[in-house]
Amino acid sequence: AKRYVIGIDVGGTNTDAVIVEHMEKKVLAHHKASTTKDITSGILNAIKEVLKKDVVKCEEISGLMLGTTTFLNAVIQNSDELAPVTVIRLCGPSSRAYPPFSGFPENLAQKLQQKIYFASGGYEFNSQEVSTLDPEELKKIGNELCDFAKEKNLPGINIVICGIFSPVSDKQELEAAEILAKVFEERKTEVTLTLSHKIAFIGLLEREGASILNACLRPYAKKAIQDLNRRIMSLDLKGCAGKIFLTQNDGTLITSQMAIEYPVFTFNSGPTNSLRGASLLSKLQNGIVADIGGTSTDLAVLLNGFPRLASSYVEVGGVRTNFRMPDTKSIGLGGGSLVKFDGDKVSVGPQSVGYKLKKEAFCFGGKILTTTDFAMKKGLSTIEGSDISKVDLSPEQLDKVQSEILKMIEDLIDQMKTTKEAVPLILVGGGSILVSEEAKLEGVSQIIKPPFFDVANAVGAAIAQVSATVDMVVKLEGKDRKEEVAKVVQEAKRQNIENGATEETIQTSFEEVDCSYIPGRACRIIAKAVGELDISKIKADIKQYEGGDEKVEEEYEPFVEKIKTKEEEYSGIQIPDPVIVEENGIKEWVLQPADIECISIGCGILGTGGGGSPYLGTLQLRELFKQGKKIRVIAPSSLKEDDYVGIAAWYGAPIVIVEKVASGNELIEAFQLIGDLEKDKIKKLKGIMPVEIGGLNCLAPLYVATMLDLPLIDCDFMGRAFPELQMITPVMYGHDILPITMCDEK
Repeated sequence: AKRYVIGIDVGGTNTDAVIVEHMEKKVLAHHKASTTKDITSGILNAIKEVLKKDVVKCEEISGLMLGTTTFLNAVIQNSDELAPVTVIRLCGPSSRAYPPFSGFPENLAQKLQQKIYFASGGYEFNSQEVSTLDPEELKKIGNELCDFAKEKNLPGINIVICGIFSPVSDKQELEAAEILAKVFEERKTEVTLTLSHKIAFIGLLEREGASILNACLRPYAKKAIQDLNRRIMSLDLKGCAGKIFLTQNDGTLITSQMAIEYPVFTFNSGPTNSLRGASLLSKLQNGIVADIGGTSTDLAVLLNGFPRLASSYVEVGGVRTNFRMPDTKSIGLGGGSLVKFDGDKVSVGPQSVGYKLKKEAFCFGGKILTTTDFAMKKGLSTIEGSDISKVDLSPEQLDKVQSEILKMIEDLIDQMKTTKEAVPLILVGGGSILVSEEAKLEGVSQIIKPPFFDVANAVGAAIAQVSATVDMVVKLEGKDRKEEVAKVVQEAKRQNIENGATEETIQTSFEEVDCSYIPGRACRIIAKAVGELDISKIKADIKQYEGGDEKVEEEYEPFVEKIKTKEEEYSGIQIPDPVIVEENGIKEWVLQPADIECISIGCGILGTGGGGSPYLGTLQLRELFKQGKKIRVIAPSSLKEDDYVGIAAWYGAPIVIVEKVASGNELIEAFQLIGDLEKDKIKKLKGIMPVEIGGLNCLAPLYVATMLDLPLIDCDFMGRAFPELQMITPVMYGHDILPITMCDEK
């Protein structure tokens, strides 16, 4: 029997709905409605209108797939819907130098940070315990939080449990959750528990950050999704009971109940839906997709029908995260973008009238010149209710606007391409009316606007599949590599079937990354399984609520343009003039916060892929600025031939230090040990010097030097990152580098 589903995509300007035959993936009807301030009303309007096309009966609809960036927007806008979060880090004595919320924007951290606990637990990379979990300690924490909730009259507590190397072994996180859940149940206190190993992969601060974002959104997600579910059921879509799905970052589906528990998985669903829809509608598996909406243009690369994923960390609302998201770039160009003329020059965006387009644009009787006015006057499209006679643009002005729009898209394409070869560009989204298929763009072989291009996002949501990803570090010593990879792939497939995939449709893929400097031939294996959703197997998974469809009356608020200063318009690092002071005849460069950000970028580049991430060092130095410390740098020429200098460095596997981060002052304590051995020499130190110029070990010496009230010497012993200590310049010239002291978190 044929099964029909409704796909919905909520954008900043429009909410699109399509009816699709699920197995054949054939679009039967579509409708584009205006997005509403409360989101849900716009969704209901779109569903009602697409059902009026009478292509299928209401009872024949067996599922509803929704793509929305509502929860992402709540984080970006620092919404009042975000709830405070308590973090329990299972780490034992280690990983305390960078507490939870490190690196968060200050205003977001102040809003979200409730309580922080460092508890017993955690693992090494090989699943050996850092320390044993302490049930009594966790019960005490649970009771403290219940008392706190009662004292503050809170509706509940949102907890993140984050254990070191929990993606390698989840046992402690699961056990801790069980203990805490029992305490809260006995105390009759509401609690949500977010376990970090279920959110993201190796990288403690990034996984913890993503988990905090998830936890702060869970109360809002529960309220919003349950309300949406209730109101959709009022439309007599009985076949959709418990079968409302949300699309997630990788273009696959999660149930609405799962979205309540893991709202972060939906963050980047919009661009992903556009790629999936563009691939189906254009019948292309590879190319570049530009999703031009009413407010912005999102560009992404299509690889084998799925988005190319970002290879590095992704910032969400200023928070560094490491869950897998599509590699996208966006600019403020859409159908509602403001167009301004200043003499012979023209500017487009980034501000947009958004969903107020039909009230504010000139062609609809408004008083704001938008890109839609340009498209109407240029003859690129027609929209019901528009009047191009109200748009006063000369042919020369139209050409200038067109050139500016094409240049903006060309620049964006150039940033995303990894080959000099021309590639096809697939245009989707309602704002695609701004670009003609005959337009010429550098680096583009052809421009394609497929059928239903203006609702491609909703099509992408309707055809979304289900997936599962397993990310593990495996020791291969004495084992067969292929067998170990097969085990991880099989686990991904098992989880995919559990998520609702039809077994015969599942396709698997995997990546292998050998872990440097770790004994036992350690290898990180990332396996993914993707398959078609078997809707018939999905049972109702969310409580149904009584009540009819409530009409929400919205008071219209006219668009008000925000005037930005030049500083606000420039989003890059503001590079200050260097501060140079002279002390005892030696010139010192006193660093400022922006200097550290620039140095960090340079460390990453000069590391040539080695040396670990400079991010941890950057966080430490930011903290020193908050404490009012003075970070100083001197030239090597300031030193005499017989002056002593100290070397400070981390050593070991980068993959370990991003997960089992520093506990505090290991490097300072190591220098204190040298002081015990060489009291005379340590007193004569004139500065600290980097052993290498790449990665973390470029910034760590700045921290040590500042804590010891010494300057950093502006040179290093290698000129890049290096793997072994005997490769540095002094050793190559026969100099002794002893004494050396080492210190760990214990």
